[in-house]
Amino acid sequence: MHRAMLRAAFVRTRSGLRQGLRPGLSGLSGPPGLQPALVRLRSSKSKKRKPSQKRHGLQSEPQPGLLSELLSEPQSGHVRLHGSKSKKLKAFKKRHDSLSSPSRSPFLLPDETQVEGAPPAFLSLDQCHAYFQSKVQFWSTNDRTLRRFARFGYDASAIRPFLHVFVGAVQSGFFASPENFTKYQLIRFTSCGAGHAGGLHHAASRPHLRLLDAEITFSNIFFSWIANSHDSAPLLEEAVNDGRANSRTLDALRHLAIVSERRPSEHFTWARKSRRKFIMHVGPTNSGKTHHALRALAAARSGVYAGPLRLLAYEIWERLNLGQIIPLGVDVPPPSSSPPSSSNPDSNPNSITDKLIAPQAKINSNPAYARLTNMVTGEERKIVDDDASLLTCTIEMLSYRHQYDVGVIDEIQMIGDPERGFAWTDAVLGLCAKEIHLCGEESAVPVVRQLLQETGDKLTVKRYERLTPLSVEEHSLDGDLSKVVKGDCVVAFARSRIFEIKRQIESLSGLRCAVVYGKLPPEIRSEQAALFNDPNSGFDVIIGSDAIGMGLNL
Repeated sequence: MHRAMLRAAFVRTRSGLRQGLRPGLSGLSGPPGLQPALVRLRSSKSKKRKPSQKRHGLQSEPQPGLLSELLSEPQSGHVRLHGSKSKKLKAFKKRHDSLSSPSRSPFLLPDETQVEGAPPAFLSLDQCHAYFQSKVQFWSTNDRTLRRFARFGYDASAIRPFLHVFVGAVQSGFFASPENFTKYQLIRFTSCGAGHAGGLHHAASRPHLRLLDAEITFSNIFFSWIANSHDSAPLLEEAVNDGRANSRTLDALRHLAIVSERRPSEHFTWARKSRRKFIMHVGPTNSGKTHHALRALAAARSGVYAGPLRLLAYEIWERLNLGQIIPLGVDVPPPSSSPPSSSNPDSNPNSITDKLIAPQAKINSNPAYARLTNMVTGEERKIVDDDASLLTCTIEMLSYRHQYDVGVIDEIQMIGDPERGFAWTDAVLGLCAKEIHLCGEESAVPVVRQLLQETGDKLTVKRYERLTPLSVEEHSLDGDLSKVVKGDCVVAFARSRIFEIKRQIESLSGLRCAVVYGKLPPEIRSEQAALFNDPNSGFDVIIGSDAIGMGLNL
């Protein structure tokens, strides 16, 4: 019987965790048969608490006394079932029932005036750890955090020692190392506030929503750290041995951390509410796979593009705003070879991009297909219009609560990357879009197919062949740069070498050279590529580093 009590208490405890400390969950309760049993079971020698007693000023917290009785050794060899509930059990049930789901809980959603500790509207990747380190003390002591723990039986005095140890670990710089930064996904702080009602840009202006997401992220990192005994056990057990913390509370915390772990797909409750259609475009370079996906995006009422590089996000942002991507279903585009011009800014929906896009990049723009598109990366934001229906971003900045019609996930084969692969996994499992296009290599197909078996979403695979042949010259240049001809692309692997080759080619052949390399701003890289692509620009050769292989349309 005592084991049955423990199981009943554990189900209720796990339900409390789902309601209070995990993002986007709807307060699932335990099986119907266990909930009444938890209310009816009572130790035969339990002592009543005086009504006047309060625990650490937490007025809304459930009485830990009953829960501790259920989790402690019974003082007699039997447990009595009561036909009518005692006052104590009624009070416990009343307090527990008053703890509603997150959408109605007054202490889970901060008031619009309670914004202390909220992250800034734009938090870059480099600022994540500094924010985490500076605000962890505030998170560990604020009233909402203590009330969350109180919901499933921990009063403030029991949990404070463990929060104090966690704060010490954070402030020691433990999470600053690249390994731990990635393991505990501190990058999540960059998207606090994203995906709430009103979209990314509107939510960014609402500090209480950013604070809510930040507090959830703090809680998730805390429980992940508790569950990782290799990282946390020495510090926590030292606190227990010194008498600063209780060993039974530590055991219960570890159990909570374990039972809170779910199947990966279950973390994305918003995506699980709908059935999504996946289309994989796989094939070699220059096969048109990404082009077909982008045409679907350009035709969508709302959509998002996510790729691995800021350069890729910038290129797609630029092309969508300039109308260089023909929407799906349009066969022949109207001819246009010059940037749009208008004396009336309101008559040109994309006139705001004039200051953001280089003039040379506007060649072949087509205002008939231009779509207002915003861009968000870990380094910058380009907001063309607050109400723009399209967004391009780097994969880590993707929102999992905003609903789109079409989503495009580029370079899907990076799902196997040991450092960044989690972002592609999250995108496949969590992106809320009716139709999702995945672009990349054939090697990713079995991985994606296995993931979608978890979600029950439909998958269609489209395979492409290279559009133009790729051949290797029978003879090399033998180091003679005078043999370089119009249309050649020369790749070097050091910036100093790039400029040296440029000088030699221009002096020996008389051909003008465009230049691209990794640290060049995306706007300049795009302009240099446009000069090379334009047969009338006078730039006949392009010289670049290995960065030329991703994000440039040549």
